[in-house]
Amino acid sequence: MEPYSTLEKQFQQILDEKAFNLLEVYQTPDSWTKMTPNERSMLGVLFATYGEKQLHDGDRKALESFAIAQNIAPTDSLVHFRLGAAYSTQRNNIRCLFAAVEAFNKALEYDPEFFEAWFHQGCLHIQLFKVLDDPSYLRNAEQIFSEASQCLPRAKNHHISDLHWCWGFCWDLLGRLSGEAHEFNCSLEKYRLAAELGCQEAEFWIDYGCAVTAMAMLLGRAELMLEAIELFRNAVRTAPECFEAWYHLATACQYLFEFTKEETYYSFASDCFTRASEINSNPKVFLSWGCLLLDVAKQRHSVEYFQMSCEKFQLADTSEEEERAFVLFRWGQAELFWGIQEERLDLLRSAEAKFILSLSINSEDAEVWQYYGTCLNELGRYFEDESFYWQAIEKFQYALTIDAKRSMLWYGLALSHFALGELNAAEMMFEKSITYCEKVLETDGTFPQFWNDWGVALMYIAETSRDITIVETAIEKFEFALQAYKENGISALSPNQLIWLYNYGCAFDFLGGFTEDPQDHEKAILILTQVLELDASYSDVRYNLAIALSHLGDLTNDVESFHRCFEHFKVLTQEDPEDDIVWLDWGIGLMNLADLVYDVHAPELSDKLYDEAEEKLLNAIAFGNTQAIFSIACLYSLMGKFEAAMHYIERAEVFNALPSVNDLMHDEWLEGLRQTPSFRTFISALASKPQKEP
Repeated sequence: MEPYSTLEKQFQQILDEKAFNLLEVYQTPDSWTKMTPNERSMLGVLFATYGEKQLHDGDRKALESFAIAQNIAPTDSLVHFRLGAAYSTQRNNIRCLFAAVEAFNKALEYDPEFFEAWFHQGCLHIQLFKVLDDPSYLRNAEQIFSEASQCLPRAKNHHISDLHWCWGFCWDLLGRLSGEAHEFNCSLEKYRLAAELGCQEAEFWIDYGCAVTAMAMLLGRAELMLEAIELFRNAVRTAPECFEAWYHLATACQYLFEFTKEETYYSFASDCFTRASEINSNPKVFLSWGCLLLDVAKQRHSVEYFQMSCEKFQLADTSEEEERAFVLFRWGQAELFWGIQEERLDLLRSAEAKFILSLSINSEDAEVWQYYGTCLNELGRYFEDESFYWQAIEKFQYALTIDAKRSMLWYGLALSHFALGELNAAEMMFEKSITYCEKVLETDGTFPQFWNDWGVALMYIAETSRDITIVETAIEKFEFALQAYKENGISALSPNQLIWLYNYGCAFDFLGGFTEDPQDHEKAILILTQVLELDASYSDVRYNLAIALSHLGDLTNDVESFHRCFEHFKVLTQEDPEDDIVWLDWGIGLMNLADLVYDVHAPELSDKLYDEAEEKLLNAIAFGNTQAIFSIACLYSLMGKFEAAMHYIERAEVFNALPSVNDLMHDEWLEGLRQTPSFRTFISALASKPQKEP
């Protein structure tokens, strides 16, 4: 290499000392004419560097310096490269970025194998993509990096590793746009090469980890997320005070917790969020942290964690509108679930207000509309007010205009119509609910709770239609709900999920009423017994278990089944002495057992059972049960106490608790009473009256 000339040494000193004021004498073409090409090249680089400083300082004379640099050495690739690098520093100025593209193109025109020019041009196109949100710049960047890789012999080692780093970052961005694994695979290949070539910066490990995280989330592979965690830990080791390193490490552990539900990952994520927040109280830390706590709260049904998540969302609240809309949405979610769990109106109302505010910022988010509708459904349940359900239906229907394939919107409509059906005893609403369940199925958005709710809606319709096929279909839905837990055993069900098993058992008891097959009642008894063993405080289960035992005893003439039934009724009345339904069913069960054991030669046992039945039915009447009035009339008919029987028959009519005239004329328990003149007079008068709906 030839030694520097005196002028070149002077130029180098100006560059080293940043003494750009000494360049004033070289601004006119007269001062360049006698310079060698090398001297002109160095002077052009000096003016480009000076212009970069002026650009940074906001000095408008920067463009003059750039023009001088270009005029000094118009065909010098290095000068054009320096001009491109100077313009590139203005990362959000479109005019400067386009000027940089032109300068790098000039550099490559005069030196097609200029590695640094190719490399910087590729990075510049990534920046243009970020500013303009135009994917074509990313595709251009990938092609440019490929061209740069052809010039590696002229590149320095650390520049080669940087090339693969930025190339990997480019493929990562392309993967996020396409959602295709191929792009992410290309990204990870480049990152691995960069690591092998010596990239050790914290920022590199973060970028690499983010690419692996994206791949893990795309494929749902936990082992890839473990790899990402190790990469983020490298970043933390390299720069212990790096906020982004701790933040990304926390979110990777958060994902693994959501995926595996392993407590270790929750604890690790929580510790990392704590460390990140100590370094920088960035709202995004508290937002992600709040989401983690919300996930734990839903899993554990923990009021404490719902409260903690709300505290984090409050810290995450920001003035940035787009971010604030999401914070308010997640905050509202936490309050909604918390309000549902504790049946707190203040939380439900607060959640509603947050959903409304979030939608005032971004009205086209279908998921927020979905939760707004869900909140209104809960308010309808709280107040038993159908107006809330109609409002919820309106919200779900609007959201469907935004995203018709969102299955949870159809599910929300199913729940709204189901609630209206329950509230108004309207079969049409149950039928609509089932129609919307079928829509959920079409959008491929099924989950266990959905199958359970569909089964319950079918059971309501079966009660009025008396259609055995509907009951069988309901059982199928309950089996779908339970399918995911069969491998782990029934004990894997949470308290909230026990209701699926409970509904399954009740459906088999109902089916037995159609089939008159003892095996259906026996299966119901087995299932309901399992539920009761898992939660002895579940009174509805004990009641329906008693009813199933009564049905089995009646169908098979099994005395032992009746006695087991009565033991459960006894426990229920001890828990709630004023439960009129239990007293009624206990009385009817005793009447059935008395019929079963009746012996004309030894009526004492049946008489004792009738006396017990009388006691139970009188308790039911005392606690306001009007159905028991007709039942005790039947009992007195069986006991031969016809005057008392007629008294209660007449009372039952007053309370509109009589069955139809046809049923009265064919009821076996009223056979003795029908022979009396008072009954014949009563039935004649009753037949002449307009029939009321019982």
